[in-house]
Amino acid sequence: MFWVCFEKLPAERHPMRGMKRDSVRCAIPSATAAVLRKRGASASFIRLKGSPHRADLSAIAVNNFTSVWKDRPNTSRYSDGTYPVLYTAHTTEVAEAERCHWISETIFKKGFRVTVRNLIMYSCKLNGECRDHTIDWKKHKELVHPDDYAHCQQIARTALGAGVKYLVVPSARKYGGVCLPVLKKSGAKVLKPLFIFDVSWDSAAMLPCIEQASSKRLVVIDRVYSML
Repeated sequence: MFWVCFEKLPAERHPMRGMKRDSVRCAIPSATAAVLRKRGASASFIRLKGSPHRADLSAIAVNNFTSVWKDRPNTSRYSDGTYPVLYTAHTTEVAEAERCHWISETIFKKGFRVTVRNLIMYSCKLNGECRDHTIDWKKHKELVHPDDYAHCQQIARTALGAGVKYLVVPSARKYGGVCLPVLKKSGAKVLKPLFIFDVSWDSAAMLPCIEQASSKRLVVIDRVYSML
C-alpha cells in the first residue's frame, strides 16, 4: 500500500492524459553473460566481452527493462524502496550524465580504477498519464537536490496513488535536461537498442570517459542544485 499525500498541486503538475513520447535509458546490464549465453554466444566470446550482435542487444535491453520490475527495488530519487522506478531521459546526453554520475560516485571516487563495460543505451516508448514538474522548476530546487530525495519520493508516491504512469522532471546532473522516471511497467515498452559503450575514469580531467568503438569523450556532470 502506498501512502498518498492529497496536497493541492499547481496546474502544471496535474496529470496529462494520453501522453506518448520517446525516451532513452542508459543501463548496466546485470546479467549480460547469461543473456548472451542464452542467445548462443560462446564462452570465449563472453570472456573477451566482445560487442554483442544486434539481436543480442535487443535481448539485453528487454532483459534490463524486465529486471527493473521483477527485482527488489532500491531506494533512489523517486523511490523510497517500496516500489520500482525505471529511469529514462529525453536525450542520450542526459541519460549518460545521470548514469555516469552514479558510476563515478560508487566506483571511481572510491578509488577503483576499472573500466565498466558493455553499458547499453536503448529507446523506450512512454504512454499513459504523466505529471509534469518541469514548468517553473527553478522555484522548486528540492527537485534537483544532490542527496535529499524526500520531496521527490513524495511526488512519486502521490503520482502512483493517482494512477500516473510516469513523471517529467528536471535532471539533477545535466542543466536544462529532462528525466522521465516511469512508475508503472505499463507506462513504457522497449523500442530498440541504440548502442553499447564502456565507461572509464580520466585521471587528468577528473571526469568519467565514454569509450565507444575507437572514440573517447568526456562526460561533464553538472551540479544543477548549486547552479540555481
